[in-house]
Amino acid sequence: MERIGFVYEPLVSIVLTGVEIVLLRQAALAHYDAKCRGIAEPGIGAWVHGALNKAEWSLDPEGPGATSLEESLHRVRTKNPKLEIQFDLSRLDTVSKVLETASGLDHEEAVVLVNLKRGFKEAAGALRAEAIRINKQPSVLPPWKRQR
Repeated sequence: MERIGFVYEPLVSIVLTGVEIVLLRQAALAHYDAKCRGIAEPGIGAWVHGALNKAEWSLDPEGPGATSLEESLHRVRTKNPKLEIQFDLSRLDTVSKVLETASGLDHEEAVVLVNLKRGFKEAAGALRAEAIRINKQPSVLPPWKRQR
């Protein structure tokens, strides 16, 4: 074994609105792939579900005012709080996959998701460029080409 260097995996910070979180959750739950659905269902790795909870708590620091998931979705959607979330390349790739097949939305919702898709694509490109910049060793593969 020979250690040849260190590889750093950057994160990008993105601000999502309550409407975007609710629509992303809706798209993820309707996706055919279990990994994509898993980001929105309660459980390990369910960061969209966690973002919804954080958004709900941000509306009322004393405790969520909603008594059901439907009420929580409605409150987050109508009050539209902003939430900062950190993304690595894996999370960005999963979101891109979720947004590829989003359907069953009205025109206004579809426009929001198209803009989200464009924004996430730009963020992934910037994140890849930053990974290349900070990992200058030519013998080390960039983080998205490594096997895990």
